[in-house]
Amino acid sequence: MQMPQQGFKPALLLGGLFVLPLAVPAMFAWLDVLLAAVVCCTLVLLGWRPGLRQLGFGLGGAALIALVLQQLELFLFSLSACPLGMVLAKGIEQQESVAKSGARGLVALGLAWLFFWFLFAQWTQTNPYQGMLESLDKGLAATLALYSGEESGLSAETREQVETLIAVLRARLPQLLPALWLGMATITVWVNMVLANWFLGRLRSGAGPWGLYRSWRLPEQLVWLPIAAAVLLLFGMGPIQSVSLWLLVFTTLLYSFQGLAVSLCFFEHWRLPVFVRVLAVFFLTIQGYGLMLLAILGVSDVWLNWRNRLKNRATGDTDSEK
Repeated sequence: MQMPQQGFKPALLLGGLFVLPLAVPAMFAWLDVLLAAVVCCTLVLLGWRPGLRQLGFGLGGAALIALVLQQLELFLFSLSACPLGMVLAKGIEQQESVAKSGARGLVALGLAWLFFWFLFAQWTQTNPYQGMLESLDKGLAATLALYSGEESGLSAETREQVETLIAVLRARLPQLLPALWLGMATITVWVNMVLANWFLGRLRSGAGPWGLYRSWRLPEQLVWLPIAAAVLLLFGMGPIQSVSLWLLVFTTLLYSFQGLAVSLCFFEHWRLPVFVRVLAVFFLTIQGYGLMLLAILGVSDVWLNWRNRLKNRATGDTDSEK
């Protein structure tokens, strides 16, 4: 799908979207998460050569404004969205499956983040990883000081539980931080794929390039990865246990995304009103137990095939009405 020449309007729009999180972070910091979808849609709609040209002009202007705002580091980090957006656009062009495009996008984003942190470390002569650990540890220490005193209003038993939890978190921070970054990267890729698929589908007045979200499905063989990770987490030691924790966080997120697709099929089958569906998705995704329920639903779909069952039931109901 090619769009007519638009002059420099796309470049101005692209530059503006990259600048807004730097200029007004309190209001637009969330835009950083969605920039890969913007890059992807630009390349798909304008074509690769015109799209890259507009992207180059837009990023060049944004870089100058970032220098003026003294936010060059944050601007360089936002550029990590470009490789992800390009990989997703290439996946759409080559009609790749959603799982393959997501996997390639995750690798591209991970490498872009590693490259940025390497440059940042060389530039500032600091260790970003150690700095993040120290910052998180200080935050946990401040939380402990806030809730451990009698003036917190908590009972002695609750204060003891808080102290124990924070002590465990502080001791496990080196083990947990890679899992947190892997989870953030996974969520970033998923959000941008969902947004790009929805936006392009709206322009085409139909399903997006990867189809309707409720049809998204992980490879069936992948289900053994969270099972193996859980077993190794329980019985492994040292580095094996750490790696299994990272894999468990990663696969739990993946299967919660699949569980969300299955839940949307249930909502469609039950013909729930749109606002009820939105509320249900909101509460399921912001609660820890909600994500676990979605992950369990996503894993069970591998063996129980909920979506095909719902489709067959709907077909049977239609035939009975005839």
